[in-house]
Amino acid sequence: MKLRFLICLLLIGFTSCSDSSEQLTSLYQAQSADLERIANQLINEKHVRGLTLGNPCEMINGWRRCQPSAPWENWDIQKKRKVYQPSLSAVLAHEKISLATYAGYSNFLKMNSLTSIDRAAECDECVTFEKDLHGLFYTRTTTFQLRQDHEYLSVKKLDAHWYVYTRDWN
Repeated sequence: MKLRFLICLLLIGFTSCSDSSEQLTSLYQAQSADLERIANQLINEKHVRGLTLGNPCEMINGWRRCQPSAPWENWDIQKKRKVYQPSLSAVLAHEKISLATYAGYSNFLKMNSLTSIDRAAECDECVTFEKDLHGLFYTRTTTFQLRQDHEYLSVKKLDAHWYVYTRDWN
């Protein structure tokens, strides 16, 4: 009985993995202009580096909150300790992000069933849009190539600027 359950769990996992990559490819095909506009907006943005909506934690730049009633926390490198902000508005004020800017990114993610948008660490002019462990990777330059490695377990090039990928869980 346990073996049958594990096999079913694995099959469901593999099926949902391919579905997520296919969903993101479909999203790219239907919304490429909007995705590119938002990606370029983030690249040009001075104060927003990334945003994650409840997966299970919310994050804005380095600030994180995992319980709706909990304060937002971040690691202060100079103080070598965690620091806290009591609310979303306090985090936005600290990071110099307007509520309208935050709402624009947040609404775009929700509208497209995405969980995060981030500037990619791999290059200065790259942005990732993710849903769980699957994502769309945008690079403004055509010289950057996203490659399959220990972080990106599968990578498919969609065009000169876009890739769809599945990444490692950590």
